[in-house]
Amino acid sequence: MSDRDFINEAFEIIAESGSYDGLTIDNLCTRLNVSKGSFYWHFKGRAGLIEAVVGAWSGRLHENIYSDIDAQTGGEPELGIAQVIEVWSNSNISRIDRVMRNLACKDENVQQAVAQADQLLLGFLKSKLIGIGLASDEAQRWARLLIAIGIAQPQLAHLPMPGTELEERLWMFETLMPKSLRDALIR
Repeated sequence: MSDRDFINEAFEIIAESGSYDGLTIDNLCTRLNVSKGSFYWHFKGRAGLIEAVVGAWSGRLHENIYSDIDAQTGGEPELGIAQVIEVWSNSNISRIDRVMRNLACKDENVQQAVAQADQLLLGFLKSKLIGIGLASDEAQRWARLLIAIGIAQPQLAHLPMPGTELEERLWMFETLMPKSLRDALIR
């Protein structure tokens, strides 16, 4: 059992519970079927685990996601953008992001981690948008808008939607994106 195994399971617990409150040493060890001694081999307590989770959020986790997306899409910018949206829509990342942003309001270290994660996402999206032909400033504006939508959408999950999730995503895409960008993304 590695520290990454503990961190990855901690992310799962955070996503499921919607807060750090459900992340206890007992809960984590039970889920991983390990002793507390195994936990303490890697971390100096719950605070040490949370510090490691925050550190992973600010870098490794996001770097791995974007690296995997590039590998899966062959670096194609259009597919990379679509895959980021897919990951945010269909994985636990947006639920973890919500918890991280809530905790960032109270903890400066988490605030810095969220800012670093946002910079990684901004850089990834901006590079893909430049790759489809947008100028740097325009690419940055669109990347920021996509991030804002990605952050806001899970916060509004309690509101009813007139269509299916896919229909709503398509509507947003067709409504918000200028025709030139839509055409570049679906060529």
